[in-house]
Amino acid sequence: MPMKTPDEYLGSLRRMKPRVFVQGQKVENYVDHPLLRPAINTLALTYAMAQDPQYRELMTATSNLTGEVINRFNHLYLGPDDLVKKLNMVRTCAQKALCILRCMGGEALNGMALGTYAIDQKHGTDYHQRFLKFARFFQDNDLICAQALTDVKGDRSLRPYQQADPDLFLRVVERRKDGIVVRGAKDHISAAVGSHYIFAMPSRALTEKDRDYAVAFVVPVDVKGLTHIVNTTLKSAEHQGDHPVSSKYSTVESLLIFDDVFVPWEHVFMCGEWDAMEPMLFSFATTHRHSRCACSAGVTDLLTGGASLIARYNGIEKASHVREKLTELSTISETYYSCGLAASIFATKTASGYYAPNMLYANVGKTWTAKLFHDSTRMVQEIAGGLIDTVPSVSDCENPELSSAIDKYLKGRADVPTDERLKVFRMLQDMTTFGTVCYWSTISATGAGSLQGAKIMVARETDFAAKERMVKELGDMPA
Repeated sequence: MPMKTPDEYLGSLRRMKPRVFVQGQKVENYVDHPLLRPAINTLALTYAMAQDPQYRELMTATSNLTGEVINRFNHLYLGPDDLVKKLNMVRTCAQKALCILRCMGGEALNGMALGTYAIDQKHGTDYHQRFLKFARFFQDNDLICAQALTDVKGDRSLRPYQQADPDLFLRVVERRKDGIVVRGAKDHISAAVGSHYIFAMPSRALTEKDRDYAVAFVVPVDVKGLTHIVNTTLKSAEHQGDHPVSSKYSTVESLLIFDDVFVPWEHVFMCGEWDAMEPMLFSFATTHRHSRCACSAGVTDLLTGGASLIARYNGIEKASHVREKLTELSTISETYYSCGLAASIFATKTASGYYAPNMLYANVGKTWTAKLFHDSTRMVQEIAGGLIDTVPSVSDCENPELSSAIDKYLKGRADVPTDERLKVFRMLQDMTTFGTVCYWSTISATGAGSLQGAKIMVARETDFAAKERMVKELGDMPA
């Protein structure tokens, strides 16, 4: 089956009937809802780019399951080259739309591929073959899935089975001959309303007493019993010219309520194997952090370009402090990308035959993305100046009583039209003071896991004893 066009993607969503709430209101036509459509536009872009000859090689791959050309977001990684190409794809997409939203689904596919194989090897189950059957269907139909990882967690000092309310982590409440029934919630789930399926897996290490929480599966976004409570980056559809980025491409995050949702066995990829879930969780987390290196580089590319452009429009592009900041922004972007590149090149071939990014370098990259985004936006704000926050609205500029005064007094360089200068300020305002920056400031700290979680993985992957031996050898000390 050929890959979908953007219109075919939109048509596939219109045939689905998920239970969606936005700002307290139930939404029937979610595809055209003004607060949701920018996020759906973002996902549609991944279909458009795959059809575009300029990006086709970057955006597509040949499936090892079907032998057909598929969207690279749905590809299973067969070697370091695949991971480098994925890295470049994500960075390019981020340069066009900031967060591209489709990464998590591909990372979930790869996490399931590695994880189901590991569970089968330990427990003699047949999850891997179930997964591969679904993966073929998924690739053949050029679908999008969202990854439902994060549980609402309740009292975080307690394990899942110790919670006063047992539903604060997603769990199995019934095992039937034809499948399982699950209950609970998953939060901060990106792009769920723009997807066709939801992958779910545990969000933390479990014990034997947490067996009911050791569950992984896939369900359609409109499965009975699933409710989407959606939070949008774009808070108002009015005055779109004042937020030119987020009104075109945006993000959506959902609180997903699983109210006794039935999952047939063919779509269950873990059920009770608490002692074999780490490969699934770690492979997804590492692969997602690998993508964070790429998308953070792409977003910082945009911040760098915007800062350079407004510096030129303000006539300060040659100032030494401006050149220093622009150089630092470029350094930050390439630092992220370099970590992702190292994680690709030093990828590990797993027992399943599929590859996972190098855990150390992917997590090092995540630590930098968590630390440096706020520095990046601060430098852009310093270069741009106060108008980045106080630029007059489009309505002000279109008011005949105000327009001539605004044109006169807010002009920068004589050869740059005032309107063009103000457009750049509005874009930078959207990216650094409100709108998309609210999302990026948070996900830089918490997206793809917390900074502390990444540090734990860096410590886990670092051989401190080996480094001690280097010192002893250099200092002629006994081993």
